[in-house]
Amino acid sequence: MPIHHLGFRVVNFSKTRDFYLAALKPLGYKIVISFHEGKVLGLGATFYAPDFWLVDPNVITEASDEKPAAAGPMHIAFSASNRAQVREFYEAAMYVL
Repeated sequence: MPIHHLGFRVVNFSKTRDFYLAALKPLGYKIVISFHEGKVLGLGATFYAPDFWLVDPNVITEASDEKPAAAGPMHIAFSASNRAQVREFYEAAMYVL
């Protein structure tokens, strides 16, 4: 399974946003989509597929259960061809734990 996208909550959102926009520009990356008044950004090299996300740690989302999360946790999503692969991935991961 290839990596589909990555997401990071960052301490200094403005500084980190500016850094990645400049650093990734030569690779064709730009802001593809934003939520929560620009505090959640999806960056990508195409207009329809953000694969690198930056999140201000003070943003409240469903995933954070209505509480701001601390900076640091990472979100990684893998691509799967079908639901069977997803189940196999889950079962293998749970076996390791």
